Amino acid sequence: MEQFIQIIILILIGGIIGWTTNKLAIKMLFRPIKPIKFIFTFQGVLPKRKDEIAKSIAETIQREFLNEKEIISKLINSVDIDIIKDKLKKMLVVKFREILPPMVLAMFGGKIDVLVSKFIDSEGDGIFNDLMESFRNQGFERLNIAEIVKEKIDELDFIQFENLVYDVTKKELKHIEYIGLLLGLIIGVVQSVVILFT
Repeated sequence: MEQFIQIIILILIGGIIGWTTNKLAIKMLFRPIKPIKFIFTFQGVLPKRKDEIAKSIAETIQREFLNEKEIISKLINSVDIDIIKDKLKKMLVVKFREILPPMVLAMFGGKIDVLVSKFIDSEGDGIFNDLMESFRNQGFERLNIAEIVKEKIDELDFIQFENLVYDVTKKELKHIEYIGLLLGLIIGVVQSVVILFT
């Protein structure tokens, strides 16, 4: 009986460790937001790369806008901005797949397009309004699209972004936690078998 209880405890401990490890790994994508120095500097994967991601998005938009002046003329002539937003969403999905770390892509996979779509739906009008305001004040040649877009992204509250990611990928993130639990339980079973037969 005592050995049976020991086996159950080992299995439960394995499950708890597996679940906790995966839950912690998910949290470490977003936290800590600000770098923490303890032996070495530590920061969440996404906050650490926020500046790089913002620059990359801004440069992509700059390149596309400058290569396609008709987009600017459509904006000036108040053509349906939704058409431009759709084009922008497609560009950004491709760019995100290039710049995001493989671990992040593995976790979010097919949800990247949903995240980009929600971001453009919520922030796109503000970005385009800033672009048009800047265009009216400075003219096309002096218009720094990359700078305007980067400023807009930098203004985003990271906690809002984190909540957006959790809303979109809640199911996938839960699956990752459960996989950790399952693997932990399996390791617990293996440990129990080893103890029984040694």
